[in-house]
Amino acid sequence: MRVILQCCCLIIMLMVGIGIGISHAEKNMQAMQGTEGAPRAIQITPTAQGRIEIAVLGQTVETEHPASVANQEKMVAQVRQGTNLMAAMGNEVGAGIRQFTRELAAWMFRWAD
Repeated sequence: MRVILQCCCLIIMLMVGIGIGISHAEKNMQAMQGTEGAPRAIQITPTAQGRIEIAVLGQTVETEHPASVANQEKMVAQVRQGTNLMAAMGNEVGAGIRQFTRELAAWMFRWAD
């Protein structure tokens, strides 16, 4: 029990450290280039009409209409027909790992309560 708690705390500390490190690195790169206060590499801004503006390296991309569920299923079917076996296996393994980590996190939070 104690080891699990220590591992969880260590992972959380590492994630926070990585986030802080990336932020400081970006600020220092902007200072070296003389572009302090410039927009970040990726900025996501929701608009009033339900759209989302995404600015990537200064180029703005705006979403218009989200895909409906039926359209999403149709697109997934088309993509699966065009992919090879290795890509499909990789996607399944990734989905399994993602599901396992979610269940593990849920179990740990239930255990902590």
